[in-house]
Amino acid sequence: MPEIVPYIYDIAIEKNRGVLFISFKDLNANEFIRFRYPDHTPRTELIDWLKHQKINFSAAVLDYYNYLGELYIDVPYNPNDPTYKTLSEHLETKDGHPKIEGVYFYYLPLEKALELQKEYENYD
Repeated sequence: MPEIVPYIYDIAIEKNRGVLFISFKDLNANEFIRFRYPDHTPRTELIDWLKHQKINFSAAVLDYYNYLGELYIDVPYNPNDPTYKTLSEHLETKDGHPKIEGVYFYYLPLEKALELQKEYENYD
């Protein structure tokens, strides 16, 4: 049976809070070749790191069209939280730039998630 991957905005609404997520891009791929996220080394290394750190995560779709390996990170956005600090320090420089090429760390506020839900309801 196929896996049902939730939209990131649905996770935010279910949790009733903003959520963290990570997206990936293959910087070496030709734009006409579909991104093969299962083979993306930075993604597999990050998944191993998350497991080692005991940080929960799951697949989450970012847009209406397709899943490209994005991950919901089950850690609240709180700069004072030790787990958030560990995650943030692993992924970003002090000025917020990605430390790992092709790995992008985001925060989706609940308000934006509600807007996206309304927007995507129009596609059904």
